[in-house]
Amino acid sequence: MISTQSPALRSVKPSPFKRTLGLLLCSLSLALASQAQAQFAKPEDAIKYRKNALFVMQQHFARLAAMAQGKAPYDAKLAAENAAIVANMAVLPWAAFGEGTDKGDTKAKPEIWKDKDGFKLVNDKFLVEVGKLKTAAGTGKLDDLKAAVSATGASCRGIGRAIALAFAREGASLALLATRLDALDELTQACGLPQSSCLCIQADVRDRKACFDAVQKLEESWGGVDVLVNNAGIYRSGAFLDVNAICPGFVQTDMVEDLKKGYAKVSGADVEAIVQATLSRIPIGRMLQPEEIAHLAVLLASDESKAMTGQSILVDGGMLLV
Repeated sequence: MISTQSPALRSVKPSPFKRTLGLLLCSLSLALASQAQAQFAKPEDAIKYRKNALFVMQQHFARLAAMAQGKAPYDAKLAAENAAIVANMAVLPWAAFGEGTDKGDTKAKPEIWKDKDGFKLVNDKFLVEVGKLKTAAGTGKLDDLKAAVSATGASCRGIGRAIALAFAREGASLALLATRLDALDELTQACGLPQSSCLCIQADVRDRKACFDAVQKLEESWGGVDVLVNNAGIYRSGAFLDVNAICPGFVQTDMVEDLKKGYAKVSGADVEAIVQATLSRIPIGRMLQPEEIAHLAVLLASDESKAMTGQSILVDGGMLLV
C-alpha cells in the first residue's frame, strides 16, 4: 500500500536525479564499460553486446538464487565466486542502450528510451544491490546470501514498486506499507527521497487492526493523505469520494514468475507454451511492464482525472478473453 501527499501532482516537476555512491565494483569492469560505449560501430553490435552481457550475468545470478532457495547445495566459495562475476558483469550492459538500439533484434521496452532518468535510477539501484550481494556472499553466511538475493531480484520488478517510483519522480511524499521493513528501506533508497518525505510502516494488510494502526500512525505523522494506492485501485481526494480501479492484464512481475514455476512443478505442463498461447491473444504481442501500470496510477492521482470516479480501467494490451 502506498499513500502519497502532493497538493498538485501535475504541477510538480520530477526531483533531480541523485547519483548513488558506494558501488562495490572493480576497476576492470568500469574500464570495460567505458570502452564498450565507444566500440559499437552499429546499433546491432550494441544490442548483441548487451544481450550477451545480460545472459552471462543472469546465468551466474541463477546459481546464487538456487543456493538461496535451497535448490542447490550451499557452497560459500562458489557463492562468492559467482557473486563477484555478477558484480563485474553488472556494469557492462548499460552502455549498450544508446540511440538507435531500441529497434532490431531486441525485446527491450520503449520506456527505456522515453524515460532515461527513470531507467538510470533503476539501473543505479540495481548496481547498488549487486554490490551488496557481492559483500553478502563474501561473508560465508547463507542467511546473508538469501537476503541479498531477494533484494537484488526485488530491485527489478513489481507493480507496487513501479508505482512508488513513478510518484516519487512527480515529487510526492510517500508512506509505504509492507510486511517487511527491509524491502521498504530498499525502495526508499530507490525513490531518492529525503527521510522527511518517506514514511515506512510495517504491517500485514490481512490484519484489520494492523491496517487501522498504520492509518493512525500516518495521521499522527502527516495529518492525513491525499492519495491512497492499494495495488488494486486508486483513491483520491480528502474524503476518498473519487474511487477508480486499475485492472492489469498479464504483467511481468515476480509473482507471475513464481506462479509459472509453481504451476509447472505441480502440473508438469509446458508453461512457456501456455505463455506463448496467452500472448497470441494480446494484440500488442507481449507482457505488460509494471511501469505501464504506474503511469496510469499517477494520472488517476492528478487533476487531469478529477472527473473520473467509479471506473474499472483495463490495462491489458487489448487481451482477447474469448
